[in-house]
Formats: sequence, structure tokens, C-alpha cells
Amino acid sequence: AYLSFSTFFEPESGPYIETYLMVDGSSVDYILNENRKYQASIEVVMLFKKENDEIINYDKYELLSPELEDTLSVNFNFIDQQRYSLPNGDYNFEIQIGDKHSETDPFINLQPLIINFPNDEVIISGIQLVESYTETENPGILTKNNYDLLPYIINYYPEQVKKITFYAEVYN
Repeated sequence: AYLSFSTFFEPESGPYIETYLMVDGSSVDYILNENRKYQASIEVVMLFKKENDEIINYDKYELLSPELEDTLSVNFNFIDQQRYSLPNGDYNFEIQIGDKHSETDPFINLQPLIINFPNDEVIISGIQLVESYTETENPGILTKNNYDLLPYIINYYPEQVKKITFYAEVYN
């Protein structure tokens, strides 16, 4: 799995972090579901803690792969995007990712996170790398300013990629 994130500010609700998670479909175990299709299930836990380990925001959810007729040639990735409100401050961001159909222990990553959107100076949001974008037809989690932005999650650009697309906002 690959994780990236960006921080943004919403005038009505304040600062937030947006997380982008991509799972290599060939790296997970699939089982038959009630629809008689094969499906993988990833358990994701995200914790946003202050220096004293006080949890300010958290989430625990199940990320499901697309349903498949068979698993002989799995050659796709599936993605997830989430948004979490967080006040300005310094945090420890912990993510736990585990395959629910595997005996393997979950992967745990801890990294520092700084949210800082002062009201009295010009400031730029985090920079979201974008794989592609389209005008919004039905607003959803991928929508910002009337565009649906498909995140580019890995930090590697192969030689055939000739341009880098990104999204950022300027405040105040």
C-alpha cells in the first residue's frame, strides 16, 4: 500500500487533512463474498495524536477491493481518499493497514504532521499530486472547486510521464 496526504483549509469548518491510500491489488488475499465474487478486504486505522498521545481524531474502516470473477490475473490498484478535521497544531499521524484475509501482522507507520493555517497571512495548502481531473458531474469525496481530482499517490514518475499535475489552494 502507498499513502500520501495533503492539508487544506475550509472557511466554514477549519483545517483538515486529506489522505490518499493506494493498495496493489495483487498483494492482497481474496475470498468469495455473498455475491459469489472474489473480494479483498483491508482494515485501515488512522490516529491523529498530540505529543502527549492524546487522540484528537481517528478512524477505523474496511476498504474493499472491486469484486472479481477470478483472481488469476489481478493487475490493478484500488484507492481510497478520506478527510479528517484537525485544528492547527503538531501531531503524530499513525496509520495501521492490515489484510483481513491474511495472517500477516498489520503494517504500522508513524510520521509527524503539522497543521498551520493562520488567519492573518497568505498561506498555501498542501500540494496534492493529481493523476487526472474532470469537471464534476456528481460531487463526492474527490471533488474540489467543481473538479473531480484522481490523486497520484506514489512519489515516482516513470519516464513516459511528460507532465506533473497538481492541485493547491491559496488562502487569505
